[in-house]
Amino acid sequence: MLTEGFAQLCDRAADAGMDVQLEFVPVFGVPNLDLLRSIPAEYLWSAQLADGAREPQGESLADDGLNYRAFAGEGDIPLVDVLRILAEKGNLRQAGPETFSRVADAMDPVEAGRRDGETTRAVLARAGIAVPKRP
Repeated sequence: MLTEGFAQLCDRAADAGMDVQLEFVPVFGVPNLDLLRSIPAEYLWSAQLADGAREPQGESLADDGLNYRAFAGEGDIPLVDVLRILAEKGNLRQAGPETFSRVADAMDPVEAGRRDGETTRAVLARAGIAVPKRP
C-alpha cells in the first residue's frame, strides 16, 4: 500500500513538473530493505545520510531524530546496504550528510562539518560509490 500511494503521489507531481523524494528511514515506516528494492529507480536519486542507535536514546522517536542521530557509519542503521541498493538501481545522483544531534551541536561548526564529510565519504566508499576528490 505504501509503494502504491507513493507512486500515485509521484505521478501527480510529475504532471505538475515536480519531483518527489521519499526519505527512507526504517523506523519511520519503510520497514525493510526489500521495500526499498521494490521502489523503481526513477524515484530514488538522492540520499541524505545519518546514522543512529538501534534502541531509542531520547524520550520519543522524534526526539531521537532531532537530537540523537549519529554521524554516518557510527550507528546501527545499515547505511552501506541502503547505499548499495540505491547504487545498483543506477540513478543515485547525489548523497550528503544530514546529522541532527546534540553531539554535533556541541562541536565547533567547522569540525562538525569536517566529521560529517569524512564519515559520509567513508560510508559511500564502503558501499562502492565513487566519491570525487576534494579540491
